[in-house]
Amino acid sequence: MHHQKMIVLGLVAIGKKYGFEIEEFIAQTDMTRWAEIGTSTIYKVLKDLEQDGALRGKKVAGEKGPARTEYALTAHGRRQLNTFILDALKSDRTARLDRLSGLFFAPLLPKSEGAAALERTVSQLNHACDALQDQLSSNKRDIIAESIIQFYIDLLDAEIRAIEKVYKIFK
Repeated sequence: MHHQKMIVLGLVAIGKKYGFEIEEFIAQTDMTRWAEIGTSTIYKVLKDLEQDGALRGKKVAGEKGPARTEYALTAHGRRQLNTFILDALKSDRTARLDRLSGLFFAPLLPKSEGAAALERTVSQLNHACDALQDQLSSNKRDIIAESIIQFYIDLLDAEIRAIEKVYKIFK
């Protein structure tokens, strides 16, 4: 559930004020490929975050239809979002959706905190890559193990490259 809360808080933080805007953004970016969040989940999470005090909702008259709820991030919501992002970036498992979500929203972190979190993440990934390289060296006779280990090495390398691109935002 933290993963879904981070996504909704992050999308509100980047300017998506209404549930339908969040829904449209998720559809347009095909975010459901890596984020486990659907239409009904969006509205449930919005309500939960509002009840928790992370979002403030206010009814706004619709141009052609009924009033709709406009959401804004509260100070508590900003702190919660930062915590979710930092926790997601700490994930030590390869190709984790939470780490990808954290990377997606990392630019919302304060500059020094975001840069430090990304540096730690790259360090962890490099360490994991080194460990896999060592494993690969010792499994030369097993083609299946070698293929799987190489897949994870390639995946870690891709994650590192993506993080390095986002890191440039903090320079």
